Amino acid sequence: MDFLKTVYEWPTFGSAFFEVKQSTEQNYPDILLIAINKMGVNLIDPSTKVTSHLITIYASTTLSSLSLFLILSWRII
Repeated sequence: MDFLKTVYEWPTFGSAFFEVKQSTEQNYPDILLIAINKMGVNLIDPSTKVTSHLITIYASTTLSSLSLFLILSWRII
C-alpha cells in the first residue's frame, strides 16, 4: 500500500504519454513527450525522461483555449 501512495504523488501518475514534434516554442526541444492526466499536461524532454527535468506543468484548470490549441497542433509521431 505504501508503494501506491508513493507513486500516486508522482506528477505523471496515471498519464497517457505521446511523443510529439513541436515547432511553436523555440525554448523547447523539437521532440517532446506529452503526459496527460487528471492533474493537467506535462511537457517532458525525452532525452532525460526524468521528472525533475519537466519543462512545464499546466494544471488542467489553467489551460487557456490558445494553449490547448498549441498543444493539440503539435504532431504525434
